[in-house]
Amino acid sequence: MRSSLRRSLSLNNELVLVTIEATSLVQEILDRLQALPPAMIHIGHSVMAAAAVQALNDPSERESIEMQWKTDGLFGDLTAAADGFGQVRASMTNAQVMSDHLETSLGRGTFSCRKVKNHIVSSGIIESTGKVNTDIEDYFRQSEQRRCALGLSVKLAFDPKLSKERPFFVEMARAYLIHFLPEEDGVSVARMQALDTHLQQLGPLSQWVIDDDPELATATMAKFITGTQKVRELHETNIELKCRCTKERVLGALNLLTTGERKHLFEADKNTIEVKCEFCGKDYTLSKEDLDSFLADAT
Repeated sequence: MRSSLRRSLSLNNELVLVTIEATSLVQEILDRLQALPPAMIHIGHSVMAAAAVQALNDPSERESIEMQWKTDGLFGDLTAAADGFGQVRASMTNAQVMSDHLETSLGRGTFSCRKVKNHIVSSGIIESTGKVNTDIEDYFRQSEQRRCALGLSVKLAFDPKLSKERPFFVEMARAYLIHFLPEEDGVSVARMQALDTHLQQLGPLSQWVIDDDPELATATMAKFITGTQKVRELHETNIELKCRCTKERVLGALNLLTTGERKHLFEADKNTIEVKCEFCGKDYTLSKEDLDSFLADAT
């Protein structure tokens, strides 16, 4: 089943909404990274958030987003990126670590967001709370002076028929991002309070009764948020894992090693090495001849 991302505008032109149904996408990413709970939840939250933040812009603007958490928790660094409309990737240093609680925080540290549009780079960094949604809301408010509300939900289920090491799967992964469009005097507190009250009445995102079909799910989520049966749809697209890794990029990374370090990779009886992409989990088998040829071309 595909995953879906929808960008809508409320009929009163007060809100831009991004709604996401990404159960199959999050499952694919977690399978590739071999993630365990609760790392699975943090990764799922971050990759949906990256897609949502990127989708606040018109697809023709081709803005890329990279968000990174550097924290002191169990999981190490967490990175999520959206290089195009509906195209995402993610990585985590310690995705296989176990914890006693699904609610285990990322830890304290920093959150940064880097954006590239029309070859212009902008970035901001704030103190991290250890929670994906809170950090991104704080970033928008502190660094971009934008008022946003972000809802993220990854629901896991247990199936003993799955592998002994990873008997979990993603039962549901959904997200929404609400951007309050400013009036002449900015965004009024009354508008934000009214929507906050409405969202509290709707309850947790994981409990919303929504059709399983991804495209219908994103449309229904937008209707729930606005409290009306009609919104103006701006864009709808599939959302997919899209990694920038190639064999040439991997060889380029190996080129950064010293001569001694490269020789150590290829022992006397070893002519190939296995390299795994940290974002998509793709395996590359590289030979000493591949590396020698690449180095020769580079010089």
